[in-house]
Amino acid sequence: MIPSLATYSYWVALGALFLQCVTVYLLIEHFFLTEKYLAPYARRFGVGIVFVVGIVSAAFSLVYSEVYGFIPCGLCWVERGMLYSLIVLFGTALWKSWGGSRLVSRAVEIADYGIVLSVLAAALSLYHHYGQMTGGGLICPTAGVGSDCARRLVFEFGYLTLPLMSFTAFVFFIVVFWLCRRER
Repeated sequence: MIPSLATYSYWVALGALFLQCVTVYLLIEHFFLTEKYLAPYARRFGVGIVFVVGIVSAAFSLVYSEVYGFIPCGLCWVERGMLYSLIVLFGTALWKSWGGSRLVSRAVEIADYGIVLSVLAAALSLYHHYGQMTGGGLICPTAGVGSDCARRLVFEFGYLTLPLMSFTAFVFFIVVFWLCRRER
């Protein structure tokens, strides 16, 4: 049984809110605490964590388009393309380091690539969110064709839109890989 769109959006937004809290906590722990709670796990299992979050994010976006019939706009497609690229990067790193201790070294090796791609995707997602919150003015790759980039399809908790959920995932990737990179 498929849940209603409102219920599905609520739970996805709740997951994004949780991811925002974890991201902020990781930053607080790094800068103000002794890094003994979540940060060591983020460093040790960073590739696996971001791979799972990436797969879940991709699955949620595909459910919106394939199950609920949302037509992704041009900016959504570009954000998805970057997410899929990151999933391939993380999956390849996991595959090549299957077997234990090399996982941390793989995270350190691909951290720079993950950070660069995530920063570009986060900037695009934030631009997309800004356009949805202000009501237009977006430079959209599919202007006049398909879905409108400025149209808000999901709006939960008074601020969460689909682009902001995407932004949340990309910022989480940045923080986790930044922590992994500091392992050098």
